[in-house]
Amino acid sequence: MSHIITSIKKSQNCLIESPTGTGKTLALLCASLGWLDDFKRNSQKNAENLDEPDISRVVDSKQDIDSIEDDLFHIPQDKLKKKKIIYKKEKPAEAKKENHARIYYCTRTHRQIAQVVSELKRTKYANMFKMSILSSRKMSCVNTTALKSSSVTDKCRQLIDKSVPFYERCHFYQNVNLSDSNKKLREKGLDNCWNLEDFVAFCQEMNSCPYFSAQKLTEKADLIFAPYNYVMNPVISEQMSLDLENSVVILDEAHNVEDICRSSMSACFYYNSLTSCYKELGAISSFHGKDEDSTLLMKSYMVVNGFISAFSNWLKSQESELEQKDVMVLEKVFSGEECKQSIQDFMKIDPGCFKDNMMHLQRITESFTKEDFSHIPRPSEICTTTLTSVFMLLEHLIVKSTKFFVVSVTKGSIDDLEGGQTNFLLQENTQDDKLAYSSKSNDIRANFICLSPSLAFSHVSRHCRCVVLASGTLSPMNSFAPELGSPFDVAFQTSNYLLPGQAVVYTLGVDTANHPLRLTFNHVNNLKHQDEVGAIVLSICEIVMGGVLCFFPSYSVMEKFYRRWEMTDVINSISKIKVVFCEQRGMKTSDVDEMIDSYFSFCKITRRTTGAVLFAVCRGRISEGIDFRDNRARAVITLGIPYPNIKVLDIERKMSFNDESKRLSSISNVLTGREWYNTQAFRALNQALGRCIRHRDDWGAIIMIDERLMRSYDSSSLNYLSAWVRKYQIDFTNFNEFTSSLQDFFDSKKGLYTTEEEDTIKENRAPSYLKNLLPKSSGLSKRKYFKNGMSRVQGKIDFSRNKNT
Repeated sequence: MSHIITSIKKSQNCLIESPTGTGKTLALLCASLGWLDDFKRNSQKNAENLDEPDISRVVDSKQDIDSIEDDLFHIPQDKLKKKKIIYKKEKPAEAKKENHARIYYCTRTHRQIAQVVSELKRTKYANMFKMSILSSRKMSCVNTTALKSSSVTDKCRQLIDKSVPFYERCHFYQNVNLSDSNKKLREKGLDNCWNLEDFVAFCQEMNSCPYFSAQKLTEKADLIFAPYNYVMNPVISEQMSLDLENSVVILDEAHNVEDICRSSMSACFYYNSLTSCYKELGAISSFHGKDEDSTLLMKSYMVVNGFISAFSNWLKSQESELEQKDVMVLEKVFSGEECKQSIQDFMKIDPGCFKDNMMHLQRITESFTKEDFSHIPRPSEICTTTLTSVFMLLEHLIVKSTKFFVVSVTKGSIDDLEGGQTNFLLQENTQDDKLAYSSKSNDIRANFICLSPSLAFSHVSRHCRCVVLASGTLSPMNSFAPELGSPFDVAFQTSNYLLPGQAVVYTLGVDTANHPLRLTFNHVNNLKHQDEVGAIVLSICEIVMGGVLCFFPSYSVMEKFYRRWEMTDVINSISKIKVVFCEQRGMKTSDVDEMIDSYFSFCKITRRTTGAVLFAVCRGRISEGIDFRDNRARAVITLGIPYPNIKVLDIERKMSFNDESKRLSSISNVLTGREWYNTQAFRALNQALGRCIRHRDDWGAIIMIDERLMRSYDSSSLNYLSAWVRKYQIDFTNFNEFTSSLQDFFDSKKGLYTTEEEDTIKENRAPSYLKNLLPKSSGLSKRKYFKNGMSRVQGKIDFSRNKNT
């Protein structure tokens, strides 16, 4: 916690690697809010001459962690209430706006935000500060008419438009003032510390709009929770009008921050999407203004419309120059400079002319909040986002530097870009509000790929006081400073993570015949290797009581192995002792949730099964954000090293970009392409390994299968693993010794099972572990776990359904 306090006090960026269960979230909250408490006190005492906060008071927040060290997940309510009363009396008056420091606490999903809020409720700061949670209209809207529409945002704007008859307007929006202050929340029974679900229910009861009420609360909030993209994505943060000045930005679960930053500055524009935007702007620009200001605004619409028309025509003109990439795809790849020249030559535009166009776009976006223009139709959310994104990216190409981008113009079916890092800005994603006009996959499209995460990160770091990156798996940590273009002067890694006997960390470098086992790109296609890995996984499942997570390096590898294991009866053998589940690419969120719930329910040891096994993919939906505590993951297996697909364009060009940056840079810490590539692989591996051991009383086995991860193979690779993994790692070059040691570990844990589970284990244990614990007559093998009909136990898993998703 002292590292976080030092970071904030000195305005220095900070890296914190602390696995789940070590009190990371609690430390982040107590340290940052303790500093904020002291900062507000000092600001009140001397508004003209702000002193650096005296952190002596903050040290007291360390006692919060010590007092609940024996039980990280519970605090006596009487003690909590007592602390709230004491500190409520000391609560300072609100600082002036110019000195209003804030804490932005960002995570990947709102589900994770809810977990952080529950931790906040256990601290003395729970009701000391005003808080808010940023979310999309889709997540917080309570108007049934808007929720039924294809675009909640566009319908919302229509329902609150003053030109609409009063009786047709959204009455929830009209009542926003009923729930737009913390005082009113408390008066109605909702504390300062609330989660989004409670807030939405509260606002609905008050007949008030949760979305706009939260916006009002954010204006004066001290602590703001939000998904990453609300802060890291320049387009969204500008739309939200976020004020980062003098604020502390905490990115929890930040192991993917580099990818998030590159994705936020990348976009894919379809020709049909651009023409739809052009038509929409054309309809608005034909509106006759009733005064001079309206006339000027219509001129701006016409200018921007002409620009979008020219850009879409440029994209269409590239169709004749595309070359065959494969059977289904035509492609042309530009460097940033080549794309700039091509666009400038076609559109007859220079930096000065482009800036003039940007001024017209700015006039349009500013009109959205002005009452004088409420009578003028407003572009749809998709159109507005498209405009902002096109201008943002072309500004970098035409006005700023071109070296940070590569542009791919393609036509044809979208390839399976497994292993690639680009998440298109305009692609539909319900979790982070990325949008797209509907478009056919064979439409010509321009994919702008950002090669440097520093572009997005600098947008945040240059405004805020400091950025704290925290995760259980930040390793390797040396990549953040050069990749994000900002120094991280404060860093901390937890190495003394496991208690004696709490877990084993094994590396198996051989197959069942003690031959070296490497799961490289070439080896995974070898049937003998597939069979050997299947035999190893089966042996582990026979030993481990409870849930087993098995991570593959990619979907394609998992599909190959699974099909082979079905043919060789490995899956059938596993299903006799464990219920089998398998992640699939392109799964809907609802399907993933249903699968996880089913998996959890079968992780219990019964007289029919010894738990369940879940086959998943590194970087997939299962590898983060899900709590696999206790029996949900008594063992985590990783197969190979999850290197990204080096043949994917953005991976290939990113490596070349780093090599060139290294060659031209005088700074020693710039990563080469290969170093960056290794970092991507091992960070994904570390994240998968972190699914096991979720709290201080948890226990389990972590098993890495690949000779390349052994100390004797390449010691330099070990530096990429998390510190706690390196510390406890034990290598095996004999398969029988490995299984014997694993068996001894689980035998030593017999006393930790429930009495019912112990009786079941004794009854079911047989020397070969091949005893059929799941009678075929049980009917369990025919059970369906998903709405889409995918069978998960002893059934056929249809990998072809979403192959190109």
